[in-house]
Amino acid sequence: MAEVVLIHHSEIALKGKNRRFFEEKLVENISKALRANLRSIRRTENRIVCKVKDKQLAFDRLLKMPGVASFSFALSTEPKLEAIKKALFKLAEQQSFESFRITVKRSWKGFPLTSLELSKLLGKELAEKLNKKVSLKNFDREFFVEICKRNAFIYCEKHSGLGGLPVNSSGKLIALLSAGIDSSVAPILLMKRGCSITFLHFCNANDIFEHDVAKVLDIVRKLTEFQLESKLYIVPSASEQRQIIAYVPEKLRMLIFRRLIIKTANLLAKQEKASGLMVGDSIGQVASQTLANLLVAYEASEIPIYAPLIGFNKLEIIQLAERFGLYEIAKQPYADCCSLIASKHPETNAKLEELKAIEKNLQLDKLAKACVAKAKLFTFKI
Repeated sequence: MAEVVLIHHSEIALKGKNRRFFEEKLVENISKALRANLRSIRRTENRIVCKVKDKQLAFDRLLKMPGVASFSFALSTEPKLEAIKKALFKLAEQQSFESFRITVKRSWKGFPLTSLELSKLLGKELAEKLNKKVSLKNFDREFFVEICKRNAFIYCEKHSGLGGLPVNSSGKLIALLSAGIDSSVAPILLMKRGCSITFLHFCNANDIFEHDVAKVLDIVRKLTEFQLESKLYIVPSASEQRQIIAYVPEKLRMLIFRRLIIKTANLLAKQEKASGLMVGDSIGQVASQTLANLLVAYEASEIPIYAPLIGFNKLEIIQLAERFGLYEIAKQPYADCCSLIASKHPETNAKLEELKAIEKNLQLDKLAKACVAKAKLFTFKI
């Protein structure tokens, strides 16, 4: 009998011939996340089984692991009736409860009892041994028994993970990070779809000092807990902002600046071999996010732009930020570029031809190359 961490994935099991790739990527990510805390790890019948030194560290890391649907701290034993009883009784004696139910999942059909037969037998014996009551609906404690060909697993708590696909199984994206709530939350939704995210931030300065961008660094540190490793490029953009303020009508400044950021991100995507960009846009939330303005902003990109929050309202986004532990960081004050570029009366229905004419005079493509050249790289690992 051994204590293990039993990890379940969900949609990975539907991947057919590619399933092994996704499972191995998830095992690789778990191994990186747990590192020295990991004693052993293996795949077995739609599950991943680990032995760890520190259960609390494993709990904290697995909660934020894309691809993990749920995990439990379980007792592992032989798939034999007496061994299962022994493990169940040991686990039950450590719990406080008056009523209980037993849920059996039997993936190995060679076991001599059906799931229903085994749950009835175990329930009867546990009730008699501990003088407790079986209750299938109103119960204090639920015990789970999973029977595989090599092992049986017994546990009483399931911890929900993020689910989805393991990070770095779907390719790389460049995320445009403003340091607000929306752009901080959005990357996690695409990490859950297997994307590895590299971050790009334009700061309101001529040079980069870490204390000035501390909030941005803190956000990326928190996001790194979900994808294990991160790159952040910060562009000091005060000179570009001054040029935009000098030559662009006030109502169009934000859109021209967004197109500069997108063009810069396209160049960075080529450098990083990323296949798309990611933004925190939500339709209609601010003037630059009307359908017309999103259309003219996104036109600046040669590669796809993904907006996972596009249909979310602000309350829903805040709830996600709280769930992911980002809200307290992202709500902190920060003098971002919008504070200088934003207009009191911004355009909500911009025309692409007008923007392109302005860009030609500004030599926006040249400015984008300059932004990439002076970007400062920060790297993060958990």
